[in-house]
Amino acid sequence: MIGESEKEIETKRFKPTPESLSLMKDMRRMLVEAQQKNPSIRGLGFYGSRTLGVEKETSDIDVIIFRDSDIEERIHANTNTDIKKIKKIFPVQSRIDSHFEGPEFVPVPLTKIVFNLDIAKDKLDDYLQSFLRLVDNLTDHFKKPINDISMLNTDKLNWLFFLSIGDPVYRAREYVFDKLSELQNGNKYFKVMMQLLSYREREIIDKRKLPVYANYPSTVEEARNYFTTKKDLTVPESFSPEIEEYCEHHNIKISIAKVTEKLKRLLF
Repeated sequence: MIGESEKEIETKRFKPTPESLSLMKDMRRMLVEAQQKNPSIRGLGFYGSRTLGVEKETSDIDVIIFRDSDIEERIHANTNTDIKKIKKIFPVQSRIDSHFEGPEFVPVPLTKIVFNLDIAKDKLDDYLQSFLRLVDNLTDHFKKPINDISMLNTDKLNWLFFLSIGDPVYRAREYVFDKLSELQNGNKYFKVMMQLLSYREREIIDKRKLPVYANYPSTVEEARNYFTTKKDLTVPESFSPEIEEYCEHHNIKISIAKVTEKLKRLLF
């Protein structure tokens, strides 16, 4: 198995290997190019073994494309789920392969089926209503627990909460949380949503039993901070006196600007 120990997987929701993280960063840069060709592409989501560092050498990279049908209608675009057509808009293969050149070159394919999720508001409303009906039918309005969370596996709403990039995805999450907050049992529905997310992220990866991640938010309000707050880099105006004294004593020349730039390159 590639990646960190099971204990680290248990305490960290995502733990991609350096190779997988490099792939995701490349795709993040390519998202801008894809959006220039088709502005209805709003973001990307990653799931599967490569988000946890448990992939095999031949594992593909599982991707979801977030799109907006309202924008498609305005620009007369067609974001097709067929992989050949998707690659014309989002040419991943050649750039991914370049990361594995060398004597032990192993091509890393894009997943054969690229799913897409329409995050137009009317579609989000549809997904949410479908999810609420499924939960009500399975729990008899929360009078009994869900014994088989896999029965909810047809629900698409959880795709929003995979490892994702793209500001519109954050806004779509916020919209869903606003709708859940309006419900009397919003937090109970949200709890089921997190159970399903845990099942999808851990229990169905290559049919391996991975440690359960226990730090998902438990309420809608906690989820706002967890799922919609981007971790910005705060740049101090100067170093602490202790650091400045140490650098001066050891004749180390360093600047806030240089440290900040280095951190920005390292941040995902």
